[in-house]
Amino acid sequence: MSASNERTLEDWLAEARTVRSELFAMWDDAPLDAALIADVVGAVLGLEEKALRNLRIRRLKGDEGSGPPFIRVGSSVRYIKRDVLAYLQAQRQSVAARPTNGAAEPPPAVAA
Repeated sequence: MSASNERTLEDWLAEARTVRSELFAMWDDAPLDAALIADVVGAVLGLEEKALRNLRIRRLKGDEGSGPPFIRVGSSVRYIKRDVLAYLQAQRQSVAARPTNGAAEPPPAVAA
């Protein structure tokens, strides 16, 4: 490949940023009842397609908390925006609600 045909890292990153921006625009423009492709949902959730597929498999095996609900039409997978938002809301946890897993409490503050 000649030097003029080689893609630089900067070119690749610029293209990746453009694609990501387009995916977020698709999310922002979609009504709540829109059926979205996995690429859009993955971008919003910060997950790659393989991770979303693994969540779908876990969900099919009965783990309802694994990933947002999805629709399969033939070999296509779609996610309803409203379901993705509900999934995100269900994942929200307050700091007080998180288990400590036996971790020790932080030491009390020392007054100066």
